[in-house]
Amino acid sequence: MLAKRLFQKVLQKVHQSGLPQGSLRPAHLNPRVTVHYGIPSTSSLLSFDSLQRILAVATLDGRIKIIGGAGIECLLVSPILLPYKFLEFLNNQGHLVSITNQNDIQIWDLDGRALACYIQWETNITAFAVIQGTSYMYIGDDLGNVAVVKYDQEKAELSEMPYHIPMHIIQEASNHLDSFPSSVVEVLPQPSASDSRVLIAYANGLIILWDIYEAHIVAVRGGSNLQLKNSKAASSPSGMGDETSRLDTNDDNEEKEICCACWASADGSILAVGYTDGDILLWNIPFGSSSKHQNEGIDTSSKTFSKLQLSSSKRRIPVIVLRWCARGKNTSGGGQLFIYGGNEIGSSEVLTVCLETHFDLLDDVTFLY
Repeated sequence: MLAKRLFQKVLQKVHQSGLPQGSLRPAHLNPRVTVHYGIPSTSSLLSFDSLQRILAVATLDGRIKIIGGAGIECLLVSPILLPYKFLEFLNNQGHLVSITNQNDIQIWDLDGRALACYIQWETNITAFAVIQGTSYMYIGDDLGNVAVVKYDQEKAELSEMPYHIPMHIIQEASNHLDSFPSSVVEVLPQPSASDSRVLIAYANGLIILWDIYEAHIVAVRGGSNLQLKNSKAASSPSGMGDETSRLDTNDDNEEKEICCACWASADGSILAVGYTDGDILLWNIPFGSSSKHQNEGIDTSSKTFSKLQLSSSKRRIPVIVLRWCARGKNTSGGGQLFIYGGNEIGSSEVLTVCLETHFDLLDDVTFLY
């Protein structure tokens, strides 16, 4: 009934315009969404601009909903109707970056509510990060490469910069060349030096802290250097603490594959890493000025971390997502670690929140339910 009424209104406008009978064209019948309220269906990704207080919600069919204060809402529709795998604001710059499953990098102009530019990346993008406060971005791929791209707002152009992290240096630091090339899982600018240092986590377990200006490795974690401390279990009312404290050291020494990673401190001194076997390792990472560490060589400490387990079972699902939220702006205020995954295989899927205030004070812990 509604469609019939709409069709009659279109015919009426056609007659009023003086068009002869039979001249109706497909352009005259172009129903489309002009206004949208609420959260769209098939939502899959979120991004938040903390300065402008704007939330972006991406869907599986190429739409992006923008929600702001004072009832501000708009719907961006991509010409490429594909799911997104990355979504991030250029904070306080009025632009949003989205990357589709087919590696199309799109820059959205929020003021104009339109697509400003996009390019097709040649390799499979597996990691992405914006250097906040700038127009530069890191892109990691499945071949282990990390590139730098820049968005020129005046020209509305996205271009790749002539800067690459030499792969042979990463291979030399890994001590296990057979596992390269390995996919880049995360590229994380270090909060205390976001313009000069970036942490790169590879799927094979290797973690590199790279100095952009000095062009050298500051620290290496994981990989073949991984040696776990003797684990301890948190006290449990079920009386299972003594059993879980005796972990299999042979399993701990095996190469561990990384699923995800995030900073677990405001200054970038602690890194939380989720693995395919369900473990979560908290690594201590050197931070501070480049001049402080440039004469100290590569930091290869392998025992400066703690381990978290959400289950005492040996068969656990991979840690799929890790997110950390700080308590206030004070760097010593601690925070909460949000964990998706790491539970026993077959158990219900839950989101776990670790409420520890200072991760650097933790010993190895197994959470028992």
